[in-house]
Amino acid sequence: MVSSTSLRLSTVVPATRIGDENRVHEVTNIDLAMKLHYIKGVYFFKNEAVEGLTIYDLKKPMFQLLQLYFTASGRIRRSETGMPFIKCNDSGVRIVEAHYEETVDEWSARAMDDSSLFDGLAYNQALGPDLGYSPLVFLHSLGLKCGGMAVGLSWANVLRDAFSASAFMNMWGKIIAGQVPWKLLHVPLPGKPESPSLSSVPETPFSVKRVDPVGDFWVTQGWATFMAGGEFGTKNVHKGEFGVLSNDIVWSTVAADFLVAEAEVSDLVELIVKKRAEENGAIEETARREEGGSNSDFIAYGAKLTFVNLEEAEIYGLELKGQKPVYASYGISGVGDEGLVLVLPASTNNVGRLLSVVRPENQLTQLKSELQRNWSIA
Repeated sequence: MVSSTSLRLSTVVPATRIGDENRVHEVTNIDLAMKLHYIKGVYFFKNEAVEGLTIYDLKKPMFQLLQLYFTASGRIRRSETGMPFIKCNDSGVRIVEAHYEETVDEWSARAMDDSSLFDGLAYNQALGPDLGYSPLVFLHSLGLKCGGMAVGLSWANVLRDAFSASAFMNMWGKIIAGQVPWKLLHVPLPGKPESPSLSSVPETPFSVKRVDPVGDFWVTQGWATFMAGGEFGTKNVHKGEFGVLSNDIVWSTVAADFLVAEAEVSDLVELIVKKRAEENGAIEETARREEGGSNSDFIAYGAKLTFVNLEEAEIYGLELKGQKPVYASYGISGVGDEGLVLVLPASTNNVGRLLSVVRPENQLTQLKSELQRNWSIA
């Protein structure tokens, strides 16, 4: 457990109203298939990176940032047919302030073994049950003992994917430093893509799992997490091909006709590279049939054992006073029974990779033993 002072909540909105007060962003069907998941990010900065910075210094650039990412300021509404959409009503993102009695070094040492400690650093609040008042984005500013600071992010996956969340944070750092790229000052609102015309789509694609409708409280249960660091070849089922404002992760599946536990790593890599089948179209069509969760909802991460490659997400791209975080990590909540493996950069210089594994807690001890015995990873 971690100790903190009482929380202070505030809201930041765009600097000026964005166009028509009735402007909306229609989420895609694949966005809706992700709605029970939340992206969690955390960044640790040493004292020299934040010395002299006040909460006002961190919040003021957010006004300009939300001019670019104005959908992040919106709120979920439902149409007359029950389909969710984002009303771009400038309601803003929520800022959470607190102070913890641990140092940056203490946090980093503990987090490398158990990233579930981050649960208190990335504000944990799901959308709903009153969707119209639930922020899509929370930023958690945490003062640490001896002057360091942690920044936590909670980002609704229905809004955008992990690459977009990281880009949002990195742009915030650029605006703090006064380095706003002019070409991004007018980000177009993406249109709603046409649903694929598929003559034969399975009732439930392999990549997702059907769950009972959750109504207006968009939450599910997740499990324990641990992290392992080292040099790894990437074994990715999902390759991120990302833009600034989109759920662009490519969902692919692979099926083995051999016993995976006894296979060589090279065989598994070849299987993933050569035999994977993309399922984005099938997920889009299946979610469309469910009419925004009226009939059933889905979980995607952990529906089957899921590998997510976030090597290119630039999670170390957020800089304060010209300094990168000494440690940064991302996670995903709402993971299903089969578990999740995230592949992340392990350092600011992109040396090594960090694996974040989400599995039922009673399986983690055995998994750690296997990694230690076969890979010399603690």
